[in-house]
Amino acid sequence: MLATAIVVPATAAQACSCGLGTPTERLDRADAVFIGEVVARKGKRVEEVNENVFIGGQFTYTFAVERVYKGEVDVNQRVAAGVDGAACGIVLNPGQTYLVYGTAGNTLGVKAAPDEYSTHLCSGTGKATTAPAVYGDGEPPIGAPVEPPLSTPTDPDLDTSASAVPTSAVVAGAAILGLALIVVLLYLRRRRSV
Repeated sequence: MLATAIVVPATAAQACSCGLGTPTERLDRADAVFIGEVVARKGKRVEEVNENVFIGGQFTYTFAVERVYKGEVDVNQRVAAGVDGAACGIVLNPGQTYLVYGTAGNTLGVKAAPDEYSTHLCSGTGKATTAPAVYGDGEPPIGAPVEPPLSTPTDPDLDTSASAVPTSAVVAGAAILGLALIVVLLYLRRRRSV
């Protein structure tokens, strides 16, 4: 039995292998989930093999965040990621929009600053302009301009159509009616005294 056992040591050259799971599982595992465009990419300790192929090191990406589906995410959020594909690194391109699954702090050898998230190939981060429907509509990131509500709640008894009389017209009409009533009462009182 021992003769048939083969021991294969793990090496850095092995390819990254991971199961991404369902969208709900990816959402549950992440500390932050958002959609945003990469607006800056800064590299550290990186050896470039050719365009978008790197060995060692990491990049820090700055995203212009559009929608947040989980976590506390700034409008300009930084995310760190390793770049070595064998170590489950991922390279994101400036000008592209991604659905990002971030982890608070360090992960898979990536060192993230306190205000950054880290991500990797196995988190599920990838090109996308929309999130899975099960994530809902999301919300704006921290620091984004305040959005008007998607719909205004209405009272079924309140007519909000363009033909409805404006409030200022109602007030003016009531004032004129009140003034006319005072004039009529004064006229009637004066007539009685004569």
